[in-house]
Amino acid sequence: MSDQFVLEAMSLDDVSVGRDGAAIVVSCRDHDGVNEIETEDVHDLVERHGLQVTNTIVNFDAGEVRHVIDSNGGSSSDE
Repeated sequence: MSDQFVLEAMSLDDVSVGRDGAAIVVSCRDHDGVNEIETEDVHDLVERHGLQVTNTIVNFDAGEVRHVIDSNGGSSSDE
């Protein structure tokens, strides 16, 4: 399921996708011209795939928002 999410996230404008261990990291740089970065498309995609954002990191200097996403869909691997 997370492979399809990665492919769809990569198709979004001003978004890059990477991995940090088992987590998927989605970086958003879609400025609206008013010093805001819109991340709604990423959140909608996360929800559609049954995944969960576990952390959001804002880097003001770089002008990006990074979402760390649990690629296990929020379920523990111990279950």
